[in-house]
Amino acid sequence: MSITPDLPPMREDNHTDMEQQLSTKDTKFLLVSLDKTTVTYVGKGSHSHDVGISLPLSTDKPIGYFEVSINNKGARGSICIGLSKSDFQLNRQPGWDSGSYGYDGSDGKKLHSSMLGDNYSDPFNTNDVIGCGINYKKGEIFFTRNGTFLGTAFRRVRGDLSLYPTVGLHSQGESVTFHFGKKKPFLFNIQHMIEEEEGKFMVEVESKTVSRREIHELIRGYLIFHGYSDTLSAFEKSSDSTDDDKNSDDVHMRSADDGSEFLLQTLQKRREIRSNIMNGDVLNAIRCIEDDFPRVMDEKRCMRTLRSQHFVELLKKGQTMDAITFGQSMVGDTMEDDEDENKIFSLLAYPKPEQSPLASLFSVQQREKVADVVNQTIIQTCGGGENQWACALEKCMRQLLVIQDHLSQRMGGVQPFDLSKYL
Repeated sequence: MSITPDLPPMREDNHTDMEQQLSTKDTKFLLVSLDKTTVTYVGKGSHSHDVGISLPLSTDKPIGYFEVSINNKGARGSICIGLSKSDFQLNRQPGWDSGSYGYDGSDGKKLHSSMLGDNYSDPFNTNDVIGCGINYKKGEIFFTRNGTFLGTAFRRVRGDLSLYPTVGLHSQGESVTFHFGKKKPFLFNIQHMIEEEEGKFMVEVESKTVSRREIHELIRGYLIFHGYSDTLSAFEKSSDSTDDDKNSDDVHMRSADDGSEFLLQTLQKRREIRSNIMNGDVLNAIRCIEDDFPRVMDEKRCMRTLRSQHFVELLKKGQTMDAITFGQSMVGDTMEDDEDENKIFSLLAYPKPEQSPLASLFSVQQREKVADVVNQTIIQTCGGGENQWACALEKCMRQLLVIQDHLSQRMGGVQPFDLSKYL
């Protein structure tokens, strides 16, 4: 058997020693235990027979790690332990090729793209426990022996970091058992190392300074963009202002985060429209749009969203016949097949739509969603155009998500940080 690269990586918290099963090239010279975690070389020659694991090390923590018990070092003690990529050939010693890294038990050398290797540590013996880990953030591979850190073996490990635990067996009697920290605790305190790495990251994060003024403007820009004028007033009053702010005749008339006065000038009108939508008075919201932002009336997607919400509000009030009549007028307005409209019309099929699978359409969150669509359409249509698709705070958040994705791709799927912890 060979390594199975097409199996999806599993989270370390869900790994068991049973799930991390051995994958071998040829079982003729290898005896595999029933639980597929122990393997013994039973051949009489000194052929190269490597053992891989069917799943790569977990990448959901800063460090991936496993240990191998040397049950018997065999006739020549030529066991080699390390990591390899999914296309590694199992008839090669880990470390001989560019896609693998190894620690040779016969002479204590570290191997990468070489059959000779470089000096690293001592050879290992029967009953030793050898650990192998990779620090994903630093791109470094290290080894441990009997719970002792042996130092960094390989640096600048780049590219795809989805690496598979691998052991090479080369002489009669060699026997090893893989451990992944579930059935048997690790001998090396890997959790302490993980916590140290996470702590270093937090120190780095905390060392970056952001002025209170910058935070103030991000929040202020968000409130202005979305038309939360009452919240903005309360926020301005409760915030410590600079001397310039205190001397300002109108704190609302400072430049918005994108430099446009349109957001400030239309703040109260946009607030009124949002308030109408949040109160379920969609028709009044449409009248306000027609009076103050007539160009929005030509935006079909926005207007259909509003009409759909009015249909929902009628059903919510129990005015089913009025909803049906209004729905018929909606269908007559266009020949296009709209998935969202079809969804809301299906509410009529339920005796109690508020208890149906589509009950979320009756929620406050749905009203907020509609209000956001309308607000954004007003800004893009009547204000600054396509460039004003979000406020500065939302742009920062989206850029952070893109950075997270790009870093994860460069680190072989490793998440550089868990954004959910800070939200």
